[in-house]
Amino acid sequence: MGFYSEKLVTPRKRHLCDACLKFINPVETYLRAAGVSDGDFWSGAYHPDCREWEVKANREEHGYFSDDWTPLHELVTECDEVLNNAPKSVRDRFKPAGDPA
Repeated sequence: MGFYSEKLVTPRKRHLCDACLKFINPVETYLRAAGVSDGDFWSGAYHPDCREWEVKANREEHGYFSDDWTPLHELVTECDEVLNNAPKSVRDRFKPAGDPA
């Protein structure tokens, strides 16, 4: 038996988004997710739009009911076309440093 929980949180300190690996600043609301999968506990902090896109990309990659999961930053490393229809805010987080907006 497992569980899954999500809640929107306003942080007091910076966190690292587990999807894009960019910082979530204290003024930004972020998504705190936690759960148990195959007997292992996990938790993560996400920009809400990154998490939404990560879920969508994993459903397309692995199927809706699959237990397989790939973090968004790994999916982008394998094939940057994953970001083709992503919201601009998500695409911008994956631009190389120094690229114009």
